[in-house]
Amino acid sequence: MNWNPPRWVPGTKKKKKVFFKKKFFFFKKKKIFKKKISIFKKKNNRKKKKKKKIKLISKKKKKKNILITFWPHPKLILFNNYTLKLLNSFKEKIHTLSSYGIDILLKINFTKKFSQINYLDFIKKVLINKIRLEILIIGYDSKFGKNKDSNFKKLKLYSFLVKFKLNKIIPITTMGNIISSTKIRKILLLGIVELANKYLGRPYSITGNIINGMKLGRKINFPTINLKTNFINKLMPCSGVYAVIVIYNNIYYKGIMNIGFKPTFNSLLKTIESYIINFKKNIYQNNVIIFFLNKIRNEIRFNSLKSLKNQLKKDKKKALTLLSFL
Repeated sequence: MNWNPPRWVPGTKKKKKVFFKKKFFFFKKKKIFKKKISIFKKKNNRKKKKKKKIKLISKKKKKKNILITFWPHPKLILFNNYTLKLLNSFKEKIHTLSSYGIDILLKINFTKKFSQINYLDFIKKVLINKIRLEILIIGYDSKFGKNKDSNFKKLKLYSFLVKFKLNKIIPITTMGNIISSTKIRKILLLGIVELANKYLGRPYSITGNIINGMKLGRKINFPTINLKTNFINKLMPCSGVYAVIVIYNNIYYKGIMNIGFKPTFNSLLKTIESYIINFKKNIYQNNVIIFFLNKIRNEIRFNSLKSLKNQLKKDKKKALTLLSFL
């Protein structure tokens, strides 16, 4: 699979308020970064079919493809003290969707008040009256409106009454199991990033700002950058050492990342730190994107700094082997 991580942010344009806050994001039809990395040999043909289906429908009708998303995640609004970790921040979601044949992304601000709107009003007042809906494509298990009262049968009946076409996307499966964001989150929490990447169709990534750390890595000639993620609800893979790609200033670097508590130094604070191979610049207070490729090992407590340094040399060697394609 040819993978090219998008790093441009689409422009935004605001429209008049209806009865909730919304924002339109218009995707630019140009490629800025041409470099491609072949990470996966197998292609996800079903995903390609989905993209083609969306594009073909819009070309035949000469209409715009609009994808509607609710943000923040409904569960974070409807359930108090609900701790849900997400695969993407909204900015990351825009980046991912930019390559899916979508012309416009409609972001609707999800609130408790908005959650009380039934699906019939939503379709009529928003999709038909405001967006001028002609074809609606929903997921295989999609339900929306107050109390999730809609389903495919109800929507199909309503589509005949108000005259719009309704299509349902079949689920993506592997070995008979449906791939879902819930399943991918569970896999990442186990540290099985290779499988998660396969299900995602791209390497899992985090974005964050480089902050000052304890500078312990310098003592053993393995200086690291400490990362503070920009999104509080971002899901982090389980503790351990990973082979990663670090993107700084639009340049790719190979690296190893440690997520955990640094047991050798008796630290009580969980940190995210990366050693960038053959990199000596001071980049504090800058943003980087880090892509997880493979888990190398679990976090280990070492009896001495010498033992830790020897293990890091092995980790570096293994990471260079795993990242040899770059």
